[in-house]
Amino acid sequence: MQCPLLYRYRVIDKLPEPASPAAARGTLVHAALERIFDLPAEQRTPEATIGLLPEQWDQLVEQEPEFAALCDGGEGVPDLTKWLADAGDLVQRWFTLENPQFLEPAERELYVEAQWRA
Repeated sequence: MQCPLLYRYRVIDKLPEPASPAAARGTLVHAALERIFDLPAEQRTPEATIGLLPEQWDQLVEQEPEFAALCDGGEGVPDLTKWLADAGDLVQRWFTLENPQFLEPAERELYVEAQWRA
């Protein structure tokens, strides 16, 4: 809204952008939160979800190798341990809002499409 040219580059032209640390961490947490629904309800705990983070991170880096530079411990960049701890904080925060032990979703990430009629 503030920069029409930036909107065009991102949405219309879909120019590649460098990975954002916040977006990558959000993708990591989202992936782990999806995976907890593979577990029986009583095992869906913050600790179990945090335990999924390293494996999910490895899978994300395999898919998007540039993510690895976001936590390589370089100058001004956290190391992997700090990176995963920060993601764990986000998981803990999510558990203050939701209790997945009481949820049994029928679908996850279901694609929905609609036709607009004026």
